Amino acid sequence: MELFSIRDTLAKVPLKHHTARVTRHALDLLAQQYRTPEPLLAKLLTIALGHDIGKIATLRQSGIYTMSDHPKISSSKLREIFAPYAVTQNLHWLDEALNSIEEHHRVSRNPLTNILQMADRKAREEEVQLMSRDITVQPWESWCKPADLLSIVAEKINVLERGQSSWRGISFEGVVYCKPEWMYEAAKKLANHRRVIDLVLVATSEKETAYRRLVETLRQADLLALDVGPGYYGLPFEIRSPHLKNPKKHALVPIKIEAFGQKAGEFEQMKEGILQTISSIKPARSGSLFP
Repeated sequence: MELFSIRDTLAKVPLKHHTARVTRHALDLLAQQYRTPEPLLAKLLTIALGHDIGKIATLRQSGIYTMSDHPKISSSKLREIFAPYAVTQNLHWLDEALNSIEEHHRVSRNPLTNILQMADRKAREEEVQLMSRDITVQPWESWCKPADLLSIVAEKINVLERGQSSWRGISFEGVVYCKPEWMYEAAKKLANHRRVIDLVLVATSEKETAYRRLVETLRQADLLALDVGPGYYGLPFEIRSPHLKNPKKHALVPIKIEAFGQKAGEFEQMKEGILQTISSIKPARSGSLFP
């Protein structure tokens, strides 16, 4: 479900080919991240080669499981396979390996699970590119240029939606305050326009990673009006207006208005309704949000 938008494309890839790609990338990542990767090889190979065997149709014939349960099926089947050797071969690492497989579609702090997730992402990007010849895999910084991103973000600044009560970004006193989710949607539009595939913008579980990456892109270009802090993707702001009984609090990304170039001068003219009555936008409290 989290790759629903490219499901049909990925369905054309044989499972054994996908598994081989994931394993290759996992081994490369292990070598990059560990000085002596050899003690972890057995565990990593088990994780990489076994992470998706639960997708094999014959293992789901009971009807009890669905495709979304494949990590659990994979773990269960591997435990069965390794059972005769678990004691005699002293497979002390097996439980951790099986746990990594079970959680490989969830947020995890386990380093080997993270390697598997990164390898899986790289493999999927390669597969989309292979199956869709007009789509390419490119480094984030090569296609997500701040000026191009903000030209799309600008389209919704000071624009009221949903019955004139909702907005995606506001300009106020030289700063544009943008909702992270709108920056995310703008980045997806830009990637589509560039015909680039980046699973950070496709997988639903990667949204916060994408938010952080977008804010970091603006930070590197010195376009943030306030310091959000490395590893964070927003600040809590309190918006006041005579037409609001209580201040409204929003998580926003503060961007220098000059970053929008010529469009910056048009923002105030676009304000309407409640946006014209805003009297202040101030940090709700000290510190950044969303680590």
